[in-house]
Amino acid sequence: VKTCIDSDEGKSDAIYTKGLAQIGVKVTEDECRGNALWEAYCKDGNAIVSAQVTCPFGCENGACLRKPTYGQR
Repeated sequence: VKTCIDSDEGKSDAIYTKGLAQIGVKVTEDECRGNALWEAYCKDGNAIVSAQVTCPFGCENGACLRKPTYGQR
């Protein structure tokens, strides 16, 4: 029985955290393609799938960027 592990699964802000999904030695990382994030996650505990998420403020290093906080400290 293969068990899939998602490093950012269950986090409400998973799209803002670069994560990965892993089954055994197969690893799929969250990946940016333009302003879109391909969020890797586990399906049914034994498969890795990726879903495309549009990042309104851009995507960088495998995660959506949060809303800019210009002028705030």
